[in-house]
Amino acid sequence: MGLSPGARWKRAVLLLLLTQVLITALLLSCMYTQPDVAEDCARHESSPVESLKAELKALRQDVVALQAGLEGSLQAVAQQESALRAITAAATGPSQPQTITVNGEVRKSKHDVAIVKFIPDHAREMGALCLDGSPAGYYLRPGHPHKWVILFEGGGWCYNNKTCEERRGRFGFLGSMTYKPKEYYIRQNFGSGDHETNPDFYDWTHVLFVYCDATSFLGNRADHIIVSPTNTHGIKEKKNVFFRGYQILQSNLRHMFDTQGLEKATHVVLSGHSAGAMAVLIHIDQIATRFPATTQVRGLVDAGVFLDYRSGTAHGRTHCEALQHGSTLWNATGYHAECLRQEPQAWRCLFPGYLLKYIKTPLFISQHKYDNWVVKNMLGLPWLGYKNIATAEDLSLIEDFGKHIEAALAPLLSRGRETGLWLAACELGVHGETIYHRWWQHKIEGSSLREAFRQWLFGEPCRDSRWVCKWIEKCDWVAAYRANVSLAEKGVLQKCMFKHNRKEVGQVMEFRKAGEKCENPTMINL
Repeated sequence: MGLSPGARWKRAVLLLLLTQVLITALLLSCMYTQPDVAEDCARHESSPVESLKAELKALRQDVVALQAGLEGSLQAVAQQESALRAITAAATGPSQPQTITVNGEVRKSKHDVAIVKFIPDHAREMGALCLDGSPAGYYLRPGHPHKWVILFEGGGWCYNNKTCEERRGRFGFLGSMTYKPKEYYIRQNFGSGDHETNPDFYDWTHVLFVYCDATSFLGNRADHIIVSPTNTHGIKEKKNVFFRGYQILQSNLRHMFDTQGLEKATHVVLSGHSAGAMAVLIHIDQIATRFPATTQVRGLVDAGVFLDYRSGTAHGRTHCEALQHGSTLWNATGYHAECLRQEPQAWRCLFPGYLLKYIKTPLFISQHKYDNWVVKNMLGLPWLGYKNIATAEDLSLIEDFGKHIEAALAPLLSRGRETGLWLAACELGVHGETIYHRWWQHKIEGSSLREAFRQWLFGEPCRDSRWVCKWIEKCDWVAAYRANVSLAEKGVLQKCMFKHNRKEVGQVMEFRKAGEKCENPTMINL
């Protein structure tokens, strides 16, 4: 087979370079040799050198011809590709973005774009400052102009010198806007822009209120306090701490109404997790009044049912009292108006056990009866991930708290469809469902939380064509744990232990049949 035009062109260029090297070597040898040799070179120069020059000229012409041929071939290929594209376009029509159908509506299948940081120009003027004094703001990912999801971040509270020092020291990122990137992608499930993860809301306009005030957007203190956190060099530094959460909320809302088109919204979902969920409960009725009566405002409250529960342990009492002290430290402003009028003390309006009955805006509440975060922070028991907590006293305390959760949520059961409820009870659960994969994996009565919330929000029949919209797990983690401990003692089951840093710490992670292999258990799932 003959060489391709490209290969022939490369060979010609190589021969040309070699010929030039040979001619140069010959000429140099003639210039720097002895006189008698130089004369001999001069005598014979005409015959070999002239011959090489002639061959070099011919090779140059060959290279030019090959290059022209190669350019012609490339042009022909480009013309063929263009013709093929034209034929394909004529056969298939213009390309369309991939679409899916959601609730009868055709929508683009992807909206996973970055969420962008906004700091209102008026933030500092309004006193909307994070704990460290940096002006606060929010993130926004544009989507449907009339359908909005507003997410309130969680992250606990700063209610005394110790907790405030932590947020101005090693956890400084929790109290500042300075450390936040200009943009990033929300991978959390309810905030995701991927239709597979979040099929009902992925292309709504999403807003994330950055939680940098540590007061559930209640702080309204004119001055600041001074704390002395230890820096990375072990030296204490004096730093200011501002409590301006209420101003942050007002500043963000003003900016969104003035510049982002929030006033055009016809559907708004306010959602929060943990301390963010508490912010939704406290502020949702006040925010709803900013919209016309025709705008549908709804709340999704995830892991936000914190109780005024005095466990009898020192730690349990401290948590409730800490929030009370925090409300004074912050000069808390923006409590639910009706709750403030009816309750004997303002701090009671921090706790859903007192607050829920006053809220008028429709709510969907997702809660674990046995929440692992509550076990640690409200009951004063060790994290499940570090120590076996299955003593009789511990189980009794956890069981009693679960009963108080049920009692706090019981009034919701008599409400109609305006209140949805998702109460998990089969495991010592994670703190929140909407920010983890459990949003679509964990199911109660055949429905995931994602499916249940959609049915409730969009007016679909809930729970096998019934309209109750209350999903409550029938099993009970404490009862199952007790039963399995008993079976383990009888040798029917074995305890699977978790090893941490190559040491067995005695934590019961799972129960398996006697003799079965314990394979990397990760959580209690009875």
